[in-house]
Amino acid sequence: MRADLILVTIFIGSLAAGIYNPALTLINTTFLVPHVVWQVLLPMIARQQYHTRLLRWVVGLTSVGNLVYGGFWALVFWYAADWLVLHVYDEQYLAAAPLLQIMFLIPLFKSFNFCWTTLMVAHDAQVRRTTLQAIGAVFSIAANLMFLPVYGLLAAAWVNVAAEIILFVCYGYGAWYTLRPRSAH
Repeated sequence: MRADLILVTIFIGSLAAGIYNPALTLINTTFLVPHVVWQVLLPMIARQQYHTRLLRWVVGLTSVGNLVYGGFWALVFWYAADWLVLHVYDEQYLAAAPLLQIMFLIPLFKSFNFCWTTLMVAHDAQVRRTTLQAIGAVFSIAANLMFLPVYGLLAAAWVNVAAEIILFVCYGYGAWYTLRPRSAH
């Protein structure tokens, strides 16, 4: 269960959660493809040394794929949020469309976050990954506790975006740190 959805229910009510949840569901559905791609690539990446040509090619090509995939969903959520909510849910959920427009970049950041976390996991840095994930979770909970009571659902959407950007930076650093050249000492 998502902490932000629970906090929305507590601070704003179940009606607000009913508006926020469809936006979250549509955003979270976009995670399926990058998740599957990286799970399939995980064993191959784990077998590669840190700086092999194949590893660079795989990460490079899938990064281009992440950019295209995340960019596609960003455009859909930005330009067609009303249409998407109307056709996937119903007219009564149209209030979720502006939240989708706020969160339009999350699929892009999440696609890359799957890449960074896979690189860490494949090279035995699970503890680092979990620590970095905790940073994002603590930020999300603290920011929602501060801003939800004042700004409502807009705060929940913006905090969700900010948390994903923080994870993007943290995971990117974690992947770089995991794969950095090591001295021969």
